Amino acid sequence: MLTKFCILSSARTGSSYLMSALNQVPQIVCQSEVYHSKCIYTLKGTDVSQLGSIEERNSHPVEFLNRLLEVTMPAFTGRTIFGFKLFDDHNRTVWDHIFTSDGYRKVFLYRENKLAQFSSWLIAMQTNEWNVRAKKEKKSVKVTFPVEQFKRYLRHRSAVEEKIFKAVDGDPRLFFAFEYRDIGNPERLSALLDFLGAGYEGRVQGTFQKQNSSDIVSRFVNPEDVIHELRVLGKEHWVQE
Repeated sequence: MLTKFCILSSARTGSSYLMSALNQVPQIVCQSEVYHSKCIYTLKGTDVSQLGSIEERNSHPVEFLNRLLEVTMPAFTGRTIFGFKLFDDHNRTVWDHIFTSDGYRKVFLYRENKLAQFSSWLIAMQTNEWNVRAKKEKKSVKVTFPVEQFKRYLRHRSAVEEKIFKAVDGDPRLFFAFEYRDIGNPERLSALLDFLGAGYEGRVQGTFQKQNSSDIVSRFVNPEDVIHELRVLGKEHWVQE
């Protein structure tokens, strides 16, 4: 019997690491950002010629998802759990479809430290380096902290995540909350695999590495503005992750 799931998330939450870790489990195949605005990102081995164009995907997004499933499973024989990751700014139709569907288990991947997430996004936008494979040299840059943009970012993330947290509390059969730091926690990973029905006891580790410093304030050229805003928000603990 086929099990389907979706990683509901947003940029800079460790979703690529989690996806690569899940794909090491023999039962699981997890596709990437197939609804990205600029590209249909799939796993190596997927016959993308059968998926159609971005325009076709955008015109019929749910039908595209069904086609993705049909193309994926024969290409990854022996897998019985199909998944993909979806950000809240990828495709609203698919987001709502997955959110309300009993046919998909939802993994809500989030990052509690919003300053870390926001700064990671700013750095990736500047360097155009969104993922770094393990053992590869990382770029090191600092960015300016834009206070008003950060406030808008917090409001948006709060609105999106509040709804998901309510769903997690209301139906734990279909929703599973997984925080960024849980990725390095074997017990939480095991609980996630149980939720997906994998029942795998081997070692699971992603193929990507953390890109930026755990000293979050050091990522900025104007740290005094960062510290002031954290004090206003009562989030002084966000200085570290």
